[in-house]
Amino acid sequence: MSDETASSLITLLSQTERLIKMKIQTATTTCKSSDSAGYESQIIKTLLKLGIPANTKGFHYIKTAVLLGIENPIGMTSMSKSLYPAIAELYHVNSTASIERAMRYAISISCVKGDSQFICELFLFNDSLKYYSPTNREFLAMVVEYIKQMHTETSESLIAS
Repeated sequence: MSDETASSLITLLSQTERLIKMKIQTATTTCKSSDSAGYESQIIKTLLKLGIPANTKGFHYIKTAVLLGIENPIGMTSMSKSLYPAIAELYHVNSTASIERAMRYAISISCVKGDSQFICELFLFNDSLKYYSPTNREFLAMVVEYIKQMHTETSESLIAS
């Protein structure tokens, strides 16, 4: 590979990262819209049903990550480069590692204390939940899709009424 090709690939990569960060920042500001209020209540109910205590930092970080994931699904693909920094900036936290760790801790609590039947249904697990905890990415992706589906079903039932 020539130096010119490598240089253009590096430039393209940095431009892509900047674009993703911009989209996440845009989604962060639009999360305060009235539509996100409906999402937020569904997210809170779902996270509580999953067994994540509302008094943990991870609960709030996950709630924000799910809102951002709904607004901008592309941002979920590069969590350590765009999602965690966006959440850290929003909550005025210096370390993205602490964001990731708090979310991981909340997810592990969910696997122990949550509604195991609901968790197994949501993540398509069998009874081996005690031996496996989903990664942050898996957890967020499944919750985002579940919330989108619930929101769509609610909207359709209101239209049909």
